[in-house]
Amino acid sequence: MQLRAPLAGLWLALVALAACGGTGGPPDARVIDGAPPGGTFSLTWTIHDGATALTCADLANPTVAVSIVEQGAGFGVSDVFSCSSNTGTSRALAPGKYNVSIELTGATGALGPAVAIQGVVIVTSTDTPLDPIDFMVMAQGGLSFTIAAAGQPSNCAGAGIDGMLLQMRDGANTCVPATFTIAAGATTPASTYVADCATALVGPCIEQDQKVTVTGLRSGAARLVITGQQAGLACWSGVHFLTVPTMSTVRDYGALTLPHNNAVCPLADAMM
Repeated sequence: MQLRAPLAGLWLALVALAACGGTGGPPDARVIDGAPPGGTFSLTWTIHDGATALTCADLANPTVAVSIVEQGAGFGVSDVFSCSSNTGTSRALAPGKYNVSIELTGATGALGPAVAIQGVVIVTSTDTPLDPIDFMVMAQGGLSFTIAAAGQPSNCAGAGIDGMLLQMRDGANTCVPATFTIAAGATTPASTYVADCATALVGPCIEQDQKVTVTGLRSGAARLVITGQQAGLACWSGVHFLTVPTMSTVRDYGALTLPHNNAVCPLADAMM
């Protein structure tokens, strides 16, 4: 019995398929392996200001920001850790070499220069500990401002202020010793005012065109208390909530208004 031509072709195709294992694919086909498991790096840190060891609480609990870029890549990823943990482990990274930049960052910006580490080797399923990091912070800055009695053309002759008290306080409202440099005005000489937190030193009246500068303050939230006296009474007083910058820079707050304290000194008396 002879097969008809169409059936003969079908028979030959089935024989060829069986020879290939009946799977329809090449006899040596393999499952493609997935990417190898990632690895990590870990870091620990301490902080100092060049003379004294500091805690994260001393700096109002900043964060540790880590930039991670694989060598040869145009961009990377970032991880952020709480400073108070004193340690951190990166996200899982593909095996390779990475450049890492680590920075201590507060509410007002970087607290010091970033620490750069080149060529960190990441190995599959392995954590690579980095050398301990000792951050050198520059968490100090300064403020400048002028003082203007509310609604008055001048502080001394206009508002009748005959003496002023200045006091710096930190974010916890604790007095901080400070030295204020007072520039000369059109009618008033330059001077220096030292607030030592131990005595309520009454200085001369500061006129509206005299710029006041204070430096060497710890970065972060601060309060400036200004009192304008007349005959020993706190006729003008105000609390100003400010922020001290980092990196030894000075932030100018312009004119700070000094409200009148009518409960202590009626305005008619203050103007006498």
